[in-house]
Amino acid sequence: MLILLPLIVFASDAEQAACPTAAPGATGAGKPEAQSLPQRLEAGPFYREMVRRFGKPLSCKLASSDGNVSVTYGFRGDAVLTGRTNEPIESSEQKIELPRMARTKAIALLKAGEKDSYAPDGCGIDWEQPEEEADTRDPASRDVIYRGDTCNCQARLKYRKGWVVSLILKSAC
Repeated sequence: MLILLPLIVFASDAEQAACPTAAPGATGAGKPEAQSLPQRLEAGPFYREMVRRFGKPLSCKLASSDGNVSVTYGFRGDAVLTGRTNEPIESSEQKIELPRMARTKAIALLKAGEKDSYAPDGCGIDWEQPEEEADTRDPASRDVIYRGDTCNCQARLKYRKGWVVSLILKSAC
């Protein structure tokens, strides 16, 4: 039986939304992987960029069940940072959703995320040979995918009307 109980914390403008690492009744929230995901995410370049652009997070949601752990930070302007991990199958994902970002900044951020997540040399993403996919649901959108040679590593940019609106860095070993 899958039980997933989210924990949500809202913060005033003056304080940061600290993500809880354990709460009574939250399945798996006290496990080491649930405790370490917020700390790993907060130490990384995606979180630092979101705080720089949008200020401290207004909300944080932590969920954990059956090896799946996710943490979602909500920022001003409907910007969101999500981290997911599944230790048993060695998968991870970091995703930023925001109103818009320039391509050069997005690529630089993905490269920093690759180095941070797969230190010291990254996961072998080929930044020179991207693939492109059209979004069949939204003709104004397209995805650009950069693939790595380690653990199915992948960096993805989603464009809408010429601006990057989502960045994803993920892998599964």
